[in-house]
Amino acid sequence: RIQVEHPVTEAVTGQDIVAWQLRLASGEALPAELDRLEPRGHAIECRLCAERPPEHTPSSGRLLVFEPPSTPWVRFDTGYRQGDDVSVAFDSLLGKAVTWGPDRKTALRRMDLALETTVVLGIETNADFLRDALRHPTFQAGSYTTSFLEGEMGRWRPPEAPAEVAAIAAGALERSARRASGREAARAAGPWDAIRGPFFEARSP
Repeated sequence: RIQVEHPVTEAVTGQDIVAWQLRLASGEALPAELDRLEPRGHAIECRLCAERPPEHTPSSGRLLVFEPPSTPWVRFDTGYRQGDDVSVAFDSLLGKAVTWGPDRKTALRRMDLALETTVVLGIETNADFLRDALRHPTFQAGSYTTSFLEGEMGRWRPPEAPAEVAAIAAGALERSARRASGREAARAAGPWDAIRGPFFEARSP
């Protein structure tokens, strides 16, 4: 069984763990050099979720704007794209961001930048909560415990959204409605007139 956090291991070892799982399943043997792997650098993963911190209740709706991070040294695995609907009937995970650096400080800085450049409109996410957790002195020092979220982050509140964000969201909603109208027309013309691309996308460092 492969853990959902396997991209962190892949980032520090340079190995495709899923590919090795499939090779093993097809009867191949692991090469001896895999027993001597030495991790290099540091990697960290953040789970971008459709939720409303600090209560972390589900947030649902249409992804009017969905621009995952594309900064250097970041991998973002997702099954969503702009225009998709996010339902409360499924896991709230929108995507996993993984950053690598030669040391922990660099990996954290790259993750902060990755989250800063991620744009999601239409639903609420935990991006601001993640960024503030990453910047917290206790987390930066690596001296946190399992009580970190309840203790140090217990009084966290989301920042006020600038007025221009509401204006952008309204414009995005209008454009989304127009695109939806176009899709309905395409469907009326026939099922093969509009073919959508692959559902799953993955980006590697």
